[in-house]
Amino acid sequence: MPADQPPIGGTTGLSHERSAKAPRGSSGISANQPASLFWFRFEPARWFSATRMLEAGHKGIFMDLLGHMLETGEPIELDHLRLGRLCNVARKDTIKRAIDALISERLIELTEGRLWSAWAQSAIDHALEKSRNAQ
Repeated sequence: MPADQPPIGGTTGLSHERSAKAPRGSSGISANQPASLFWFRFEPARWFSATRMLEAGHKGIFMDLLGHMLETGEPIELDHLRLGRLCNVARKDTIKRAIDALISERLIELTEGRLWSAWAQSAIDHALEKSRNAQ
């Protein structure tokens, strides 16, 4: 789907707007961002460039975390057991190693005990801009 076209049905993909809240830490989350996105732009060249050095499992974990961030519109608490369940990873050391690799590659950031991704923020900002332009 072209980046400038909404999904079938003509919606922006926003289920509803969050009520204005103070940003959480320095995660870059803005007030009035969507609580959930139904779709987001995927740029293969950007993906391959950013994840080339990751193990295959770490790529999958990143996509699961990104999906969760986009679904909730919020950072994820750094709780390795919960993250393991969220990403269907049985071993705590495996999820910890993946999180460390994602932070090292700057795909996610850890701020005040919570994980966030500039990729999620970019998708949310894009959806909000499209929504504002449609009004």
